[in-house]
Amino acid sequence: MNIELKVEIEKLKNELNEKRRLLVKASTAVESLDRNHQEQINKVQKILIWK
Repeated sequence: MNIELKVEIEKLKNELNEKRRLLVKASTAVESLDRNHQEQINKVQKILIWK
């Protein structure tokens, strides 16, 4: 395999790893937002029950 292809393969591997890292980060953020949203819903439901 020539050097140009090896360089391109490494570049693509690095891009893929970066995209995977960003997906994990985004997934963690969405899960956090979902938890916060659910907590807010629970608080509102408790308030409504006490009225």
